[in-house]
Amino acid sequence: MRRFTWVVVPLLLGCSRTADVSIRMRTEGAGLERSLSSRGDDGLLAAIRGAVSEAYGAEDPDRATAVFVADLPGEFGGSGFQRGFESELGRAWVYSERLQPARSLSATVSEVSATCERACDLYAGWLRWELDELPQFERALDEIGPELRGRSKDLALLLALPFAAGPSPQDENLRGWPLVAHELLELGFVSLEELPALERLTDQDDSEVAAWFLARLRRLLATELEVAADDPAFGFLRDGASLVASWRAWIAAGGGRDVPEPPAADSDPSEALEPLMHGLNLIELWADRTRVEVSLGTGVEPLLTNGEFDPVSGEVRWPQAEIESRTYQPLYRYAYWAVPDEEAQYACFGRVALERERLFEYALWRAGLEPWEAAEWNRCLASLAGSESPAFELERFRFPAAHQLPPDLEPADEHQGPPRGAQLVIQALKAD
Repeated sequence: MRRFTWVVVPLLLGCSRTADVSIRMRTEGAGLERSLSSRGDDGLLAAIRGAVSEAYGAEDPDRATAVFVADLPGEFGGSGFQRGFESELGRAWVYSERLQPARSLSATVSEVSATCERACDLYAGWLRWELDELPQFERALDEIGPELRGRSKDLALLLALPFAAGPSPQDENLRGWPLVAHELLELGFVSLEELPALERLTDQDDSEVAAWFLARLRRLLATELEVAADDPAFGFLRDGASLVASWRAWIAAGGGRDVPEPPAADSDPSEALEPLMHGLNLIELWADRTRVEVSLGTGVEPLLTNGEFDPVSGEVRWPQAEIESRTYQPLYRYAYWAVPDEEAQYACFGRVALERERLFEYALWRAGLEPWEAAEWNRCLASLAGSESPAFELERFRFPAAHQLPPDLEPADEHQGPPRGAQLVIQALKAD
């Protein structure tokens, strides 16, 4: 007989293996220097070490450093991209990385919904087999059945889709659980007054925890069916052994044959929940885990990021997270920033004028110029050295129409104004 654990996930303790990986990045020329260090269980790190050895060309995959100018190595099965867009006035940077392989959000929702439907079908069929003689059973099942099906999916999706549970808690492992606890309070399954008693259960063995849960289940069923909690009909909920014996007797009598993948004859009631618990990563709360933390030296505060910028170190940092979670937790990290070339801007404007959003947009514009356009623009910038009114000079700048458009198109309208890059510099110069 399996260990009776189907009702209390927090007691699924066991030997666990851990590994920790740290990734630190900083800009290096047009690329990112990426340094990876790891420690922990050799089995968990085997695949990562193989990927690191190949991508970094490192003899020691636990201490590896390499510069990546384009795509990032994807050591954990995900993907990463970075680009530095250089210009004469500064550089724009884009970093975007999903540490884990992609998971389909719609597929996750469908999978959770199907598993909840199967579990509800199994439990409804089993309870009908045990309680059908109570005259109120079918009425109660008709009344609360649809709500329970909906609620079960909602609770499961709160854990499967961490971002749906609201702002991230201080402990990332708890994401989704506070709202699940609120839903259970709202359903009346537990009350805050019972927290001291529930806390004491953490020191008890499985049989005492099971006794508490079964007593609670008997009371809830008795309330819905308007009978006494000690009604003989609830005998199958007397203890764990009675529960499992009832489940197996129901299966032997043909129960569960009409659901997808019928339960085995030697299973217990946990069979209906195990696919969901594994799928939501609940069974693995204390199981093997590989944790990764990431930092990125930008030197300036990013325009956009989902990390935390530390102005002292000039780094964006993301909290440690588990990379093998099977919930929809893509572990996506990104940062967009721009670094001015102070020397070049002083030469052109006598000060640093173009920064942050304007510099980011300017650098992208500059990277998109044709070679002849870039040459014309460079001549314009060079002419600004020592100018008393660089903004005025830039307002007069236009690309030569003969070169700007193919011969079969009309020349550009001289009243259109200077090109976008020049406009951004003019705005920056006039901002103060």
